[in-house]
Amino acid sequence: MTELKSFSNFRYNRVGGIDADITFHGEVMPTTLSDEQAASVDASDILPFDKTAYDAAIKRSSDKAMGISFGGVNISLNESNQNGLSAIKTALEMAASVGVDAFPLNFSAETAGGDKSVAINDIDEFNDLFVQFFIARQQFFK
Repeated sequence: MTELKSFSNFRYNRVGGIDADITFHGEVMPTTLSDEQAASVDASDILPFDKTAYDAAIKRSSDKAMGISFGGVNISLNESNQNGLSAIKTALEMAASVGVDAFPLNFSAETAGGDKSVAINDIDEFNDLFVQFFIARQQFFK
């Protein structure tokens, strides 16, 4: 069992359990305590359930999953799609540097309903998607 002292920010979750933050490999991650761990927490250290914050987190998650519409597909504003677009950008730059036209191409995008293929016909369409995605994703990091 992980020692209780490695947890911080104790709070009740929406179903009455106790959540906390734990640092794992330098990254702070939320977790739900086991019944055994929860029994060791001083009740005065536990913050009440914050419905407003919970509702905001659910909306944020939904907005991120719904993402932006491009080519009739709602592309999720997640890191995986960001990395995919960046990889395509690099490949397009390399192709252009040796005189290869890489269009049309298909972007395999993660969506709220699973992976979907998005057709990109030319550099203008790609740049439009890239900028739309970047601007929309920035709202989650302000």
